Amino acid sequence: RTAVYDQDDIVRRTAKRLVGSRSGFDYRLGRRNPFRRHWLVKDPTAPFILSVDPAPLDAAVLLLRHPDAVTESHRRIGWDASDDCRRVAEAVRDLSVSPETVDFFARRWPDEGVESRVAALWRCAVEVAEASPIERLTIVRYEDLASRPSSALPALARSTGLPFGRTARARLSWMTSGHRGVRRTGRTQQLRRNPAAIVRTAGSSLTDVERGRIRDIGGEALDRWYPFDDRTVGPPEQER
Repeated sequence: RTAVYDQDDIVRRTAKRLVGSRSGFDYRLGRRNPFRRHWLVKDPTAPFILSVDPAPLDAAVLLLRHPDAVTESHRRIGWDASDDCRRVAEAVRDLSVSPETVDFFARRWPDEGVESRVAALWRCAVEVAEASPIERLTIVRYEDLASRPSSALPALARSTGLPFGRTARARLSWMTSGHRGVRRTGRTQQLRRNPAAIVRTAGSSLTDVERGRIRDIGGEALDRWYPFDDRTVGPPEQER
């Protein structure tokens, strides 16, 4: 299912309910395209994708974003992460995760706030990815892609084996040039809206207590990928 928001007009609401998820719609179109050479599957339930038999997957990417920013996104949209927690709780004992992660989803998550749930989901995704049997797995931070898209995106394409030719480079240059002041028309951040500045303000609406709780639950995984809470300069993309 796709999300239907209060600000959607009647035409958009009807279209969403008839068509369903945009990803599903794109998948159906892709199957009918005789010229397709690559599949790019975007799925937020990374633990279930990265822990399966890697045979169908040529490569995989786990895109990380600081859990402070993810928490703010959940609150802005009105999600409490309960559905994701419930799905992870059903399978957590079969995942390659720490005992702390198992304990959180087996017992604690219903009594925790959204910031704690998001941090635990984030840590679970990182732990599963780092233990994944997929050989060509790249872990990359959203903040690095947003701050340096002109260098980070071609590097990501190389690590995954996806094409990134002249047309893609020209489009990337057009999308990122000038940081023109473009009013947001949807809920997706556009690269030309100076995302580096947006990254620096992520988490500003959280209290110190909430940020501390996220840091505690994120644990060593958060320390590895966001040392000293740095969101603009961090570890390079990791590839196996």
